[in-house]
Amino acid sequence: MTATRGNYWQSQARAATAAGLEAHIYVPHGNSAEKNAAMRAFGGQLTEFGGDFEAAKAEAMRVAAQDGLHPVPPFHLELARGVATYAYELLTAAPHLDTVYVPIGCGSGICGTILARNALGLKTKVVGVVADTAQAAMLSVAAGKLVETGPTATFADGVAVRVPVAEAYEIYATGGGMDCVGQ
Repeated sequence: MTATRGNYWQSQARAATAAGLEAHIYVPHGNSAEKNAAMRAFGGQLTEFGGDFEAAKAEAMRVAAQDGLHPVPPFHLELARGVATYAYELLTAAPHLDTVYVPIGCGSGICGTILARNALGLKTKVVGVVADTAQAAMLSVAAGKLVETGPTATFADGVAVRVPVAEAYEIYATGGGMDCVGQ
């Protein structure tokens, strides 16, 4: 049981189906029709709920607790380690890159990039990018604590979060060595 805008849950739906499990996925109303179709094609059972990611996530966690289902968070360190493989490939192929720009949603991409950079011992700057209407990560880094924002209307749906994930924030803002966040 989880909530998503559809990026990594396409693979999760496929993995659950291959393992003989059900993937119950909550998405907000108006979510990408293409991503919804892909999650369904991989066996995901979608429920549309709420007007944004946070509302869908809250409902998914509520239903998981109520029905005794295993909740899967939108960020987990093991997920970030898996996502780090693309940054590892990039940074291994181009170790002299000065700067890498990574969008920040729930944090797996930015954290994976930081983990790969650090594992390779590189000095590449990692810059987090947010949408001008979804600035929770940027505002949180500037404030030195988690900051919740209002609605996050943006076509860049993968970054449309109102509250940073605390575990990811700890990596990219305080201990991971991200150089800055901007729009």
